[in-house]
Amino acid sequence: MKNPTFARASYGNLFLELFLEVGVPVRRWMDAAWLPEYVLEMPDVLVPNAQIIDVVWAAERHGDIDDIAYCAASRMTLGTLSQPTQQAVLRASTVGSVLVTAIREAVREDAYIPFWFDKLSNGNVRIHAQDPSGKEEPYCNWSTLFYLITTVRSILGPNWVPDEIALMGDFYPGRSVRDALPNTRFLSNQRSAWIAFPATLLNSRRTHTASEPKEQIRLQNPSAAPGWSLSDAVISMLTAHLPNETAHSAVFANALGLSERTFRRTLSQEGTSFRLLLAEKRMEIARSLLDDRDVRVTEVALSLGYRNATHFTRSFRAFHGTTPSQYRKAASADTGD
Repeated sequence: MKNPTFARASYGNLFLELFLEVGVPVRRWMDAAWLPEYVLEMPDVLVPNAQIIDVVWAAERHGDIDDIAYCAASRMTLGTLSQPTQQAVLRASTVGSVLVTAIREAVREDAYIPFWFDKLSNGNVRIHAQDPSGKEEPYCNWSTLFYLITTVRSILGPNWVPDEIALMGDFYPGRSVRDALPNTRFLSNQRSAWIAFPATLLNSRRTHTASEPKEQIRLQNPSAAPGWSLSDAVISMLTAHLPNETAHSAVFANALGLSERTFRRTLSQEGTSFRLLLAEKRMEIARSLLDDRDVRVTEVALSLGYRNATHFTRSFRAFHGTTPSQYRKAASADTGD
């Protein structure tokens, strides 16, 4: 089965925000790619990489920004990372341990991007990343590399850059990149994207942990943290797309680059279905909305894509065994309102 590739929206938002700042009408291409505007306010939802790439392609053709992929990805900070990854990175005290942590936690950020270490005879170390989709996009290259660079900078400071940067694909950094990183050597047409720097830096420590016992850094490829399943991705996408009447399995399958048959089969193998995930997410949002007594049941129904309050009430009762009004009354009694 072809693995769908998706990432937290915060990485695509680096590009979308840059386009908006310079006046590129990116919203029209977001609509065309079925990418809701409110992903800009929801950095933790999962977004198919194909959607972001389609938007970046379209917007780049109408913008006037050299090396757009670099310009956007270079804005990355620790704040771009998920909270669990940030916390794990900040607990690491050396460059070596922070990279091991970043690689282990990477599946929380961007699914199915493999990383590995490679120690060279010249005393340098390389950290590789490879996009399994084989698209070799500048978007994927730079986003992945700056994920690594950002974590190293948490130890060595915001101005640190690798000695070498290698990119997949038949393209070479433009003048704006070379001017920004004058001491970095660039290579293109590589089988993987990677950064290289002296292995001696692996033992460099955070200044605020200098009194702690020195760690023994082992250059090994760590086991990945628990990754995202397809059902996780669908639930996250539903969070961004509801309310939306186009929340159909065919639309989601297409956004993830899967046939509808494969999409349904994979969810079945995970013990669920699109219909069940949609119902669970709708009911979760419904409960949250019903907690606000100023929101009418009809408004809740319409906001979740139901045709009317009767249809919503029937679905709510089938799922919870009670009506929305009864649920709201019981919830008010529990809180003493």
